[in-house]
Amino acid sequence: MQRLLTLTIIFASALHMLAQGTVEGRIVDAQNSRAIEFANVVVRRQAGNAVVKNAHSDVEGKYSIRSLPYGKYTLSATFLGYKEKKVDFVLSEANRHIRLDDIILAEDVRTLSEA
Repeated sequence: MQRLLTLTIIFASALHMLAQGTVEGRIVDAQNSRAIEFANVVVRRQAGNAVVKNAHSDVEGKYSIRSLPYGKYTLSATFLGYKEKKVDFVLSEANRHIRLDDIILAEDVRTLSEA
């Protein structure tokens, strides 16, 4: 009986490890289409908004987040001086590898009022 339980746990763990996917893409500036280096990329579950994983873009603006369990997510991209951009996506057996369109960040221009 204990042997059967152990085998069941091992099998379930193996299935869970296989049920994972990847999301990747690139982050660019809205004005000049240049890559935004070191932008923050955060993946949250749509249900509950819990942070699952985070990363940052490389010198070419590219990011890749691996080993995400199947589910519905919201990816948010941020960088100092730019407005946040959010994109929803779903990872599943049929869509294990998601390549998002370029995420285009616009400048967030704010002026300080004089006191």
